[in-house]
Amino acid sequence: MNILLNYDLEFNNTYELIYDSSIEADAIKKFDSKEFDLVVNFNASSNIVSSIILVDKVDFIKDKRVWTIAHKNIVDTVEKSIRAKDENHLIFNKNANICVGRIVARNKHPKSEKLYVLDVDFKSFKCQIVTNTLYTTPDKILAFYLPGSITPDAQVIKLGEVMNVKSEGMLCSAASLKLDKYTDLFENDVLKNLPITLKNEYIGKNIDAIFPELITQI
Repeated sequence: MNILLNYDLEFNNTYELIYDSSIEADAIKKFDSKEFDLVVNFNASSNIVSSIILVDKVDFIKDKRVWTIAHKNIVDTVEKSIRAKDENHLIFNKNANICVGRIVARNKHPKSEKLYVLDVDFKSFKCQIVTNTLYTTPDKILAFYLPGSITPDAQVIKLGEVMNVKSEGMLCSAASLKLDKYTDLFENDVLKNLPITLKNEYIGKNIDAIFPELITQI
């Protein structure tokens, strides 16, 4: 998944397409296409892309929201333009993910009475996430920001520690995505409105599979 940040209030028709916010970018490369002027931020030793600055030359992007999940057509158009001229063999890992996971265990933080350590199952992998929330109990299916993502308030999600305990992500709330009408779902079961027979299929999927209104309008 990619996240699109809109900088139009400060820089006309300018956006940033996030691939992996946890990558330390130390190099840039410029490209142009019919639709966009592009500046790729990447790590020179690995060629892994962190983000791409887009200047929209043809009003390709209609959505004026500050934060959205990038529409596939935007990502495909940008990558096609770059690959046609790329000599660096840039690597586009789409790691700006907000995934659905099932809490399988919840334990008290060894150094704080106000923190909890969650074991979360995303079906193809598991993560340990530290939280201060009281509603994150076992068997609940909730949404989580994973390393490489960035929140609408510009918080970069990286692998880290909270008081010496590993944390591999952050709980995602309805309020953080401006989806306040879905607060009950985000605190109890983000898959509540799906048939029971489909729930297991959606564990590990990105949040836009359930809330398509988060996707950029083009």
